[in-house]
Amino acid sequence: MASRLLVAFTVGALAVGGCGLLSRDATAPSAAEVAQARADEAAQWESLERAYVLWSEQGWTALEDYFRALPQPGVRMEVLRQDLMLIERPADEVRLTYRLRHQAGGDALSAYLYSRVAPTTALALTLIEQALRRDPGLHQAEVDRIRLEGQQVGDDEPLVRLLNLLQDDPGLAEGWRLLADIAPDYGRTDLALRAVQREPWSSFQDESRVLFANLSALLADGQAEGALLHLDRAGAQGLEAGLFRSTALADLGRAVEAWAELERLAEAHPQDARVCFNRGILARDHLHWPEVAIDELERFLLLDAASEASSYRRRLQAESWLRQLRNPQPSPPPTPGSGSRPNAGSGPRPNAGSGPPPGPR
Repeated sequence: MASRLLVAFTVGALAVGGCGLLSRDATAPSAAEVAQARADEAAQWESLERAYVLWSEQGWTALEDYFRALPQPGVRMEVLRQDLMLIERPADEVRLTYRLRHQAGGDALSAYLYSRVAPTTALALTLIEQALRRDPGLHQAEVDRIRLEGQQVGDDEPLVRLLNLLQDDPGLAEGWRLLADIAPDYGRTDLALRAVQREPWSSFQDESRVLFANLSALLADGQAEGALLHLDRAGAQGLEAGLFRSTALADLGRAVEAWAELERLAEAHPQDARVCFNRGILARDHLHWPEVAIDELERFLLLDAASEASSYRRRLQAESWLRQLRNPQPSPPPTPGSGSRPNAGSGPRPNAGSGPPPGPR
């Protein structure tokens, strides 16, 4: 049974608005088209891997020497350099570096790179618009625009736009990763699983991303026990793994254990909106603690308003549940043979809120 609980890279589809009629007709590129695109871009990915290995084995100076020697670094190489710079230096220093670069150059790439570290969503969108006006073919910027605008609307237009973009550019790794993030919100878990199966895009990426992608697939397929075994074998720890574990436990009907896991995460990460969201759903659907569910969903909305991390659909769903919890309707009399069961969503989705892994996102 697939869960509605949100995990590090998974969250159930939200029961708001329509079912995504437009997106029912939209399709993703075939495996053959993606394989051809990968082959066409093999040299680019090899160069990215070389850069990453130099940085990991010899440090920042070696990376910079390699970067300067490239005749044309390209968008993904610039993004990799920026992501590694965020590991090496304070975020404010990196933001200043790219703001000054944008002010000095004003080209499409400079605007896009600054958007990736912009302090607000509004500024990021403005910069992305600038980048796309200068270079409509900067597909990575278009992916980010779809992601950010998709947090503010409730229809399925972002999903359709993304699928059309992937049809134009089947090797757009950044687009496939966003598809894995958002597709289940529109009732398209099939597309999310197809996107997950495209991983890994690079051999140097954070291995946990592949682990969490596999866990997403297991949970979407109703294999919660398998997901738990996969977690245990990998020895995965931390916030992301804990969110996955609590989701799998809830799917197995082990709600008390799932709550204990979320309690542990809440103590370690008191400002994480995802933990509050999961606690709210677990209290509402599995443990039947309406007062606790109200407290957690209210806290989720407060934390999310500060971070701007969640989609419009998820915020709308939390607000809808709060209205239901505050104004409960009388339950109909039970029918013979009926019984209570956890309220499950239609599948998990990846969430990119855990910080940038090395390499293109």
